[in-house]
Amino acid sequence: MESPDDLPRSPSGRVPKWVVDERLRGRVEETQFRPPTRLAPVRTRRRSATLPAVVALLVVAVVVWVAVQGLALGGGGGTTAPLAGASPGPRQSTPTAGRDYPTPGYEEEATRLLPPATAPKASKAWRPLDVQVDAAGTPTTTPIMWDPCRPIRYVVRPDGAPPGGAELVAEGFRAMEKATGLKFVPDGTIDEAPSRRRSSFQPERYGDRWAPVLVAWQDADENPDFAADVAGQAGPASVSFEGRPEVYVSGSVVLDAKKFTTLLADPKARPFARLILMHELGHLVGLDHVNDKAQIMFPSATGEITALGDGDRTGLAALGRGPCAPWL
Repeated sequence: MESPDDLPRSPSGRVPKWVVDERLRGRVEETQFRPPTRLAPVRTRRRSATLPAVVALLVVAVVVWVAVQGLALGGGGGTTAPLAGASPGPRQSTPTAGRDYPTPGYEEEATRLLPPATAPKASKAWRPLDVQVDAAGTPTTTPIMWDPCRPIRYVVRPDGAPPGGAELVAEGFRAMEKATGLKFVPDGTIDEAPSRRRSSFQPERYGDRWAPVLVAWQDADENPDFAADVAGQAGPASVSFEGRPEVYVSGSVVLDAKKFTTLLADPKARPFARLILMHELGHLVGLDHVNDKAQIMFPSATGEITALGDGDRTGLAALGRGPCAPWL
């Protein structure tokens, strides 16, 4: 758990509540390779009585059975951890714009940028990754969502990208844009390395705005999780000001370069690569796991499903209908 001294502080030395909430909301979800006969249980979220936000430990088991030159990809289990944590400090109602968080309203429009998406067939087979809490800290049924009135920018660290990787990522974000009605905008390449302590506000790198979503490729030397069966990690980060809804503002998607190189080299395996990416982007947008095998957000897969299901589409369309957030 991160020490409060590592967090942005007000002139009085106090940690703003939004900083604590943002750091606690950052999370990682893992996508793993497993043989079809080995399914991992889904570990549900835990709510701590001492923390103002949900801290999750989840496992995503995407089962991929791909024969490449007589070999099959598989592996053992693994768990995830929050991107970062912090002990809550005294609440600070007036953090400083431009130093503790961006000047509000960057690229914000008065109305949403794209028309809201509509699922072809409504389904209850979806659930949100996070929900709002009321003043007493009790979870509600309202999901935490992205702001549809400003673009969601993403940058890509191209180091180690497999052939076809850039096209796959662009294709995935285009599909998410269509399914959510949220505007995703590529913002070029970057040399930022993924980190479990990644801050959602990096003015020295990105200027006076929320940090864009980071997409990166890593190998097992850089990310030990990829030494086993983990194929990808992704998660959103949200912020909250008192009296305002919590809103996703940034996130990360990290993909195993070696495993994706293997998948993208085989035309028959490419749908599995897309499946993994779409599952991770589903988490980035705010989808949780479901117990319906017809959905991409089912925690394991045998290759029978390679496209968004009715529940996936219903959930993504719903998560794309958040309110404008000009205060961020």
